[in-house]
Amino acid sequence: MNVPTIQGARSAARRLRDRYPGLTIEVEEALQSGGARRPDQYADVVSLAALVVSAAALTWQVYNDLKTRGPAPEPDAVQRDVTSRLDTAGTAAVGRDELERVIRIVVTETLHTARPAHPEEDDEPAQP
Repeated sequence: MNVPTIQGARSAARRLRDRYPGLTIEVEEALQSGGARRPDQYADVVSLAALVVSAAALTWQVYNDLKTRGPAPEPDAVQRDVTSRLDTAGTAAVGRDELERVIRIVVTETLHTARPAHPEEDDEPAQP
């Protein structure tokens, strides 16, 4: 796995840990296993960790794919593409809004590690 994927998954897990206790540990385990687990349902923290790692890897792939076609893509464009491509089967227990929130956080954190920081941005998490 590449550095932005790893750092993005870790950062997203830290931002989500209040809502999902144990997520940071499970993301580390998913990273160590190469994200090989296939989530059947994202309501439990183990499967959510697999989703975070998968979304981070897909974010990096989408970002690079879009970047080869022109200037660096906007985060919203990356998020739309990731959301449409990510296998979200079994996410009914989480709910669509929460799933989109998790994906948005993963995309934001992964892109943040891949891009130079902008001075006008702060490090506070985005409000849901």
